[in-house]
Amino acid sequence: MKDTARAVKDESGQMLYYEGSMEDISERKEAELKLQKYQEHLEELVEARTSELQASEERYRTLFDGVPVGLYRSTPDGQVLEINSAAVQMFGFPSREAVLAVDQTSKWYINPEDQLRWRSAMEEEGIIRDFPVQLRRYDGGVIWVNDSARVVRDSDGQVLYYEGSLEDITERKRFEEQIQRQKEYFEALFFNNPVAVVTADLNGVVVSWNPMAEKLFGYSKEKAIGALLDDLVADDDSVRTEALGYTNHVLELDRVQVTTKRTREDGSLVDVELLALPIIASGEILGFIAIYYDLTERIRFEQQILQQKEYFEALFVNNPVAVLTIDLEANIISWNPMAEKLFGYTQEEAIGQHLDDIVANNPEIREEALDFTDQLMTVDRLQATAKRTRKDGSLVDVEVLALPVIVGGEKVGYIGIYVDIRELQKAHREAEAANQAKSVFLANMSHELRTPLNAILGFTQLMDRDPNLTKEQQESLKVINRSGEHLLGLINEVLEMSKIEAGQVALQERMFDLYDLLYGLEEMFILRAADKGLSLHFNWADDVPRHVIADEGKLRQILSNLLGNAVKFTQHGEVTLRVSCATHSTELARLHFEVEDTGPGIAPEDLAVVFEPFVQSSIGQRFKEGTGLGLSISRQNVNLMGGEIDIRSQLNKGSLFQFNILVGLASGEELEREKPYRRVLGLEPGQPTYRLLIAEDHESNRQLLVRLLQDRGFEVQEAANGLEAIQIWERWNPHLIWMDMRMPVIDGHKATKQIKSTVKGQGTVIIALTATAFEEEREKVLLEGCDDFVRKPFREGEIFDMLVKYLDVRFVYEELDPGMQPPPTKARQEGLITPADLQALPPEILSELQAATITADMTQILNVIEQISLHNPLAAEQLSGLANDFEYKKILNLIENSGGDA
Repeated sequence: MKDTARAVKDESGQMLYYEGSMEDISERKEAELKLQKYQEHLEELVEARTSELQASEERYRTLFDGVPVGLYRSTPDGQVLEINSAAVQMFGFPSREAVLAVDQTSKWYINPEDQLRWRSAMEEEGIIRDFPVQLRRYDGGVIWVNDSARVVRDSDGQVLYYEGSLEDITERKRFEEQIQRQKEYFEALFFNNPVAVVTADLNGVVVSWNPMAEKLFGYSKEKAIGALLDDLVADDDSVRTEALGYTNHVLELDRVQVTTKRTREDGSLVDVELLALPIIASGEILGFIAIYYDLTERIRFEQQILQQKEYFEALFVNNPVAVLTIDLEANIISWNPMAEKLFGYTQEEAIGQHLDDIVANNPEIREEALDFTDQLMTVDRLQATAKRTRKDGSLVDVEVLALPVIVGGEKVGYIGIYVDIRELQKAHREAEAANQAKSVFLANMSHELRTPLNAILGFTQLMDRDPNLTKEQQESLKVINRSGEHLLGLINEVLEMSKIEAGQVALQERMFDLYDLLYGLEEMFILRAADKGLSLHFNWADDVPRHVIADEGKLRQILSNLLGNAVKFTQHGEVTLRVSCATHSTELARLHFEVEDTGPGIAPEDLAVVFEPFVQSSIGQRFKEGTGLGLSISRQNVNLMGGEIDIRSQLNKGSLFQFNILVGLASGEELEREKPYRRVLGLEPGQPTYRLLIAEDHESNRQLLVRLLQDRGFEVQEAANGLEAIQIWERWNPHLIWMDMRMPVIDGHKATKQIKSTVKGQGTVIIALTATAFEEEREKVLLEGCDDFVRKPFREGEIFDMLVKYLDVRFVYEELDPGMQPPPTKARQEGLITPADLQALPPEILSELQAATITADMTQILNVIEQISLHNPLAAEQLSGLANDFEYKKILNLIENSGGDA
């Protein structure tokens, strides 16, 4: 029940009574109770549904993240709402959160037009499938994806979001691009092929017909494709049956290659070389390809060759001198009438016989003739004067010229020309005997002088490595080395002159940097000039090419000789080298060189003979230096290089030598830079033990190599003659032999031949050591089996370079002093101080420096140099170096020649 009551009072406020009402609310209470139970039940249902949704969400999330394709949801403006792990990995983002932080997916598109097309499709269709697009990864890389997406709307049709999937098709796209490139490549190969190329199916119907097929046969592509191939190119009874047979052969997987004829559209026949091959794909034959090479020009060329052959046969038969040809085994192939007349054998008797069995069957000349033939097999041209035998046994004096016969770029034999020179032979033999005596003398002189020089220069190199040497001892070694080098230079000059007179000097042309050559010469002579207080100037015009093709060594030799003489004979003043370009074309240039000095000059009576060998001017005799060959060699080298040299000189004023040479022009792109030499300290670890044998009869030279190589970690044994070398080689099996060529018992030539004649010896490296200066010796020892050649006196770097070249030895080298690097610019060259550098200094500073230097007051010298640094820092640096080396005389010479106080 529901009770409602109130109190009733009188006017004075006294309680009179209570009045109220009673309401039955049983039904309402029952309804409220039911409502409460319903609410509790509803809450239970909500809780259960929430649990189900959470479980469903977890299952969805697991599926969403587990699929191998990228899945995403995004707003229409491009904000990513959700993305799965596969998509995160596809784009290379570090985490899902990094993707959701991206403001707009438009940043992913490589081509903004792709995004516009994608949005347009989504807005119009509401769905898009397999949309290929290039997108940018997180790391900046580019991928191809297939994007499939749809619009998700609410119940009112409003767009909630986009959802879609992404498939990475980068590899597929790359494969498609490769296929497309291959297709384009083969199409280009087909259409641009210089020969006619046709493909046909299994029925012989033309599938493709390239432009050269149109040109060769006359049919256009439109006419040819779809027609039977043999109806086009074999439309003649004379070739029809043959062509059908070849078509059947190739369709049976046979290769066809023949020279034949085919028909053209105009009915004419054309000579062709046909190559036909089946086209097979996945093991199935699809048709065949036919390649036709037009032989018209070849046949015309063969006819020309035939005419030439007839011409040369007439020339051969009617030649006024004996002419014959031999094969590579020296068997006679042809024998002209004059050969019959000279040697007495008929053509039938000579052809097929070995050459030396016909023209050298006399024991007196047999060995010489066989040697001549053996040499002929290894060279491209051979010419000699010799005796040969006639059929009646008599000897005939002939001049022989042998040349290779080249066919198709391959040597197939030799042609021999014999001229009867009996009338001239006596005088020639006398001259040859005199020349031979001279050559023997020079070879012996070279060997006898170079052998002890090798020991002198070699041991100075070894001693120079000793860190305990005093400065005085180091200077003494330098004096010994310079003296040895000077003596070697004198020997080389004499031998060089001999080679020139014998006509044995040839140009060794190659591309080089002319500027580097000039910088190197400037560096070489600037110290010599500074020592004498001379100014040295190198000037060249702007149009002088930098990269040229010429004999670099001979040009350096010419300039070194002229500059060396100028510095040597000039006591005061300056020496200047000037270079200009006289003429210039696209491929050649004529360079003009001038070397001018302020020396004593040359007397008029000496000018006429100054270039003669072994002749010195009165000035040169006064200095008592040199051989008198330098200028003669320079003139010969200038002439060899296509130029002329002359001199202008005045007594007590100086001399001007000038010459010009012709050089080729080059770009310099392939120019190889010479690397500075670094001393070898030892062997890198982890290498095999190398066994080296030194075969040398001179104890000093042998010990030089022993010390040089043992100190670097090699196992070394030594032999004093060729017999010992062979015996040690047989039992010790060295990796490499240093073989002196002149030794007692058995010399190096025979020892090398004996070792190399065995299978075991073929694997042993033999390096010839020789004191000869003649190039013929190099050729001789290489023919005898030596792998390479080192001339005495050698530098230690040559020895180590050979070991690297032939044994792949790895060395530990000293760290390269930056000061040893060749100068990259002229500025560095000009860093060496000259008197001109002091001319701009205030006279009072020069006077102070002179006074301090005379009294050897080091403190005062350095104080003055500090003042000089304010005017010329580079000069101050050079003066400081001279002062620290106590080169007081050089400082005084610089001051005197700069015009300062004396």
